[in-house]
Amino acid sequence: MNRLFRRLETGLATATLAMLPLSAAIAAPTIALTGPASVERGAPFAVQVSALDVTDLYAFQFDVTFDPALFTASGVTEGAFLASGGTTFFDGGTIDNTSGVISFVFDTLIGAIPGVSGSGVLARIDFNAADVAFSSGAFQLTDAMALDSSLDLVDVALRGQSVAIPEPAALSLSLAALAVLGASSWRRRAAGSVAREGR
Repeated sequence: MNRLFRRLETGLATATLAMLPLSAAIAAPTIALTGPASVERGAPFAVQVSALDVTDLYAFQFDVTFDPALFTASGVTEGAFLASGGTTFFDGGTIDNTSGVISFVFDTLIGAIPGVSGSGVLARIDFNAADVAFSSGAFQLTDAMALDSSLDLVDVALRGQSVAIPEPAALSLSLAALAVLGASSWRRRAAGSVAREGR
């Protein structure tokens, strides 16, 4: 009898260990902001709001915050992911470039149909970078909510994005050239000083 219990314990332990990699491989549903790592000063760019590894997504809403000193939002358009499940009703929310908030962006499928599953773009937000350099600003999702086709809340993780406005390439080259000129000038002065001391 003891031998039987030991075999059962060993079998259960082996089965549990075998399932660990499978559970670790299952990703949590996420709503994420994705965009360029850096943009040129004064240039337009887009940030996408994407659903990752969702199941039966029927509707969603979210706000986006950003640094209004660095970025200006110009519009929000619907992504293709939710609409791939059927007819939708989308609203791009309200843009407040003074406070740096886009509030109450939402989208929902219409009718008694299942939600969409997988990953895809929920919305695209168009921005313009300010005419500044050496700066970096964060884009964050807030007040996000997702519903399944039973109108039950879906627990989702949120992920933001940072975008940098680096110095212009011409300025970088100018600074590098000045550094090289300064170094060669210092070497010439040092060589002249050594020559004078040698006399």
